[in-house]
Amino acid sequence: MRVNDSLAQGWELHQRGDHAQAERLYQLALAANPYEADAWCYLGILRHDQKRFDEATSAYERAIALRPDFAVAYNNLGNTLAALERREEAIACFDRAIAIRPGYANALRNRGASLSWLGRLDEAIDCFRQAISLAPNDAQAHTFLGVAYLLQGRYAQGWPEYQWRSKSHATAAHRFRQPEWKGESLDGKTILLIAEQGLGDTIHFVRYARRLKERFACRVVLACQRSLIPLLGSTPGLDAVIPQGAELNVYDVYAPLLNVPGIMGETLETIPAEVPYLYADRERVDRWKQALQRHQEMRIGIVWQGNPSHEADRMRSAPLASFAPLWSLPGVTFLSLQKGPGETQLASISPAFPVTPLGARLDNEGFAFLDTAAVLSSLDLVITVDTSICHLAGALGVPTWLALAHVPDWRWGLIGESTPWYPTMRLFRQMRRGDWSSVFNAMARELANRNSEPRSKIVGAPDDVQYSKMTEARVTVEISPGELIDKITILEIKAERIRDEAKLKNVRHELETLTQARERSVPASPELESMAAQLKAVNESLWRIEDAIRECERLANFGAEFIELARSVYRANDHRAKLKREINLLLGSAIIEEKSYAAY
Repeated sequence: MRVNDSLAQGWELHQRGDHAQAERLYQLALAANPYEADAWCYLGILRHDQKRFDEATSAYERAIALRPDFAVAYNNLGNTLAALERREEAIACFDRAIAIRPGYANALRNRGASLSWLGRLDEAIDCFRQAISLAPNDAQAHTFLGVAYLLQGRYAQGWPEYQWRSKSHATAAHRFRQPEWKGESLDGKTILLIAEQGLGDTIHFVRYARRLKERFACRVVLACQRSLIPLLGSTPGLDAVIPQGAELNVYDVYAPLLNVPGIMGETLETIPAEVPYLYADRERVDRWKQALQRHQEMRIGIVWQGNPSHEADRMRSAPLASFAPLWSLPGVTFLSLQKGPGETQLASISPAFPVTPLGARLDNEGFAFLDTAAVLSSLDLVITVDTSICHLAGALGVPTWLALAHVPDWRWGLIGESTPWYPTMRLFRQMRRGDWSSVFNAMARELANRNSEPRSKIVGAPDDVQYSKMTEARVTVEISPGELIDKITILEIKAERIRDEAKLKNVRHELETLTQARERSVPASPELESMAAQLKAVNESLWRIEDAIRECERLANFGAEFIELARSVYRANDHRAKLKREINLLLGSAIIEEKSYAAY
């Protein structure tokens, strides 16, 4: 068999998913001619598809060595390097491919994707636009452009582009007898909403059933993942829930679920944020409250691993060891909600760390999140990475801290500690790509401020080490001037308002330490004093808003007042982030050492 025939037959089998036979034919071609660049490139594609990325890299490099102007091999090598998170090297490969072949739409699109993951969104958007100008029907380029716009908060531009995703993945595989909804009146009609992507996306966007019912006199039916049907059965606005893939006998229009906000012209200011919109089964809640009754301290549920098959999982998921700064906090019980992937990491942490695993006891009836929702309803706080649990907790109205990658999923935006999607959620963002320590250290500091009662012993320390007085140890943390001044203003507010003497003593001690750090490292100026005063005013406003939110929660008032308060938090935090950036620009973004001393 000739080399070209082997490659053609191998590629056909490769496309069908028969990797073993495809490899046999590629290897036959290489045995006949080891200097055949195309054969090495085909083998590289196969290795990439098998997730054997190092071998794919080697194969592409052999192809390029044999044919230095091999634009396709450079493009494919860039994709493999991107999969290895070697984004800068990937961009260099895409640049080389485009230099060899100007107008190479795929390489432009792929270059934009890597720029997006680096947070260089304006450059990425330019790449996507160029790719679309060359290949107007490239659904993936349109989708990537939509994601970049949405991440920037440019929803009006983002939604139409994001709708192209249905042309590039399995959503398009199911054909419907009735037309797709484009925004016309639904009065007197039935709309079939089609769940897509993951469980978390379904939970996130099922809120739009109620929004549709508020706008139209219509019937709303959701076709969703079978495992979610019991959980979503009582969702406001849904008239019926059927299994994904099934089709109603009678309906008028259909819509992919994630298209609905775009069709309705949703903006950051109009996002429906009424929570809860999901409800745990009352009998299960009572049963789990009884089971958790022995944990009298603050109960915090934790989740660290998302779905490993998700393309962004390596960026979104954090090793369980990243939670270590939280372990030594007094008065806290940690409950692991991790189930399946990632659960084995529990065996690698010290037995002294106070984590109670619940995963094996959760949701063993074939349905998703019925027990988990009940447990969440019994917790004081949930700390999780970006996975379906954060959407479940947010939809239930449970206080949630979300650990985010440096460049997160589009729905969380690029700045701010709050999100208009979930009013009971707080965002903790990586300061640098891959840097989970900044996230969990910030959480530990925040929890310590909220729960500052002294403890006679550090959890995890040797049995004979007692901490009845100030320790000599100290923790040194890099902090920007804006962040330092923000922390000082918050401590000043606490010092003015807290009445508990023990807590007040700790606040004053930390305030004195940080004020000394500011005096040592930050040059005074009228401009800085003005910005610091503005920052304190914003934090005082946030304090008042949060007091009002807590009062709404106490009264179970989750109506218009609660929603407006939640949006006020989002706006105030944006203003706060802007002031911190301006302070950093004024001072040249100097890094200061913040020294925190532990007092026990």
